[in-house]
Amino acid sequence: MITENDLGAELVDNPQHYRSIVQKMRDAVSLLDHYQSEDRRDGFGPDNTVDAYISELGKAGAAMVIASLVNECAWDGRISPRNAEWARGIEQAFDGGAMRHMHIYTAMHMCHLDQIATKMRMKWKEPENV
Repeated sequence: MITENDLGAELVDNPQHYRSIVQKMRDAVSLLDHYQSEDRRDGFGPDNTVDAYISELGKAGAAMVIASLVNECAWDGRISPRNAEWARGIEQAFDGGAMRHMHIYTAMHMCHLDQIATKMRMKWKEPENV
């Protein structure tokens, strides 16, 4: 997992790369918020949100962003322990401290984030179609 200390070192060693990481992460979180908001408005559930997000970022990219958001919000009682454990196990994900360091937060309700994390966790277990 990528920690706040890792990001701090990156900021000192390569500030342009750090800014690039932050911007890409903000864009990815904004896209997830957009998909979730549109799906709720149109009467679709988290399955549709996760499928659309995976089609945009790929399975690993979608899992990394969702896991990073869960890591940032794991203290909230509306995030299930199973999803919090899954998120901690995603090696490319940022921990909660790193997410706060970058000032990246989701606009969605924690219950919806938990539902999306549950669907992503189920998809993560599925083998890739070859």
